[in-house]
Amino acid sequence: MVLQGGDSDFSKILDLARHAERSGFTSLWVGDSVLAKPRLEPMTTLAAVAAACPKSIIGTAVLLPALRQPVVLAHALSTLDIISDGRLIVGVGNGGPFDIYKKEFAGCGIPFKQRISRTNETVQVLKRLWSEDHVNFSGKTCTLEDVSLSPKPKTRGGPKVLMSAGLPLTDASIANVAAISDGWMTAQVFPSEFKETWSRIKSLSQKSEEIIPSLYMTINVNKDEATARSETDDYLQKYYGAPPHLDRWGPFGHPTAVAEGINRYFDAGVRLFSIRFSSFDQEKQVTSFVEEVLPHLKR
Repeated sequence: MVLQGGDSDFSKILDLARHAERSGFTSLWVGDSVLAKPRLEPMTTLAAVAAACPKSIIGTAVLLPALRQPVVLAHALSTLDIISDGRLIVGVGNGGPFDIYKKEFAGCGIPFKQRISRTNETVQVLKRLWSEDHVNFSGKTCTLEDVSLSPKPKTRGGPKVLMSAGLPLTDASIANVAAISDGWMTAQVFPSEFKETWSRIKSLSQKSEEIIPSLYMTINVNKDEATARSETDDYLQKYYGAPPHLDRWGPFGHPTAVAEGINRYFDAGVRLFSIRFSSFDQEKQVTSFVEEVLPHLKR
């Protein structure tokens, strides 16, 4: 949900989260942006959502770890995992090669060219601080000498970290997901692309039976497809400040078509879905999804 026009009524966020949990959603997700897009700070937001919604998994889709100091981030996420009683999943990404991200990194004092190496090293540091004492680390962007974090997360070894290697998919990004994360969270890929890439990730991973295949989807449920696409175009243009590429988002339109679209990703290997509704009437979208789409999904 986007709080529009300077609206500071956070109760709307909590009401939507409770509505989603009551309706049968099992996970609740927030995005991350300090300057590029209109978003609340994710970890404080999720702490409030975790308290209001005691059953749901909570997660970031996705957090930009390169914008944070790794030890401070490890502490914040460990605290959030404790607050949520071990219900946290951390989706992380690099930020795309676009002007809005370049400006965001500059505003936060982080060299934009370091975003990928900072992300990879931060993930490694997080996982070690959550599971080890007396951590030493020497990398390109982070150096630690005998650092111990306490308290450790509620989840033994720390929450799952899903990396969002997305377009353009490269051998290096696929190898990073397989080597240092607990799964893949991507977006804007076609089912065939997901299936092929997920197969490559599993073949490279040393824990292929444990890693999680996940997808961040943008959908709009409306029996009139033209209206669904128009609402989506308006929502995403206001959100990103640029025309969206709708062919790689979706599905949009009739509930049956939306269900068929989601099922194609399920067949391609997706097992965890983070869904963004591209409409300013979020409550209606949640209700339409649960009543008209959910019964037709493969589970």
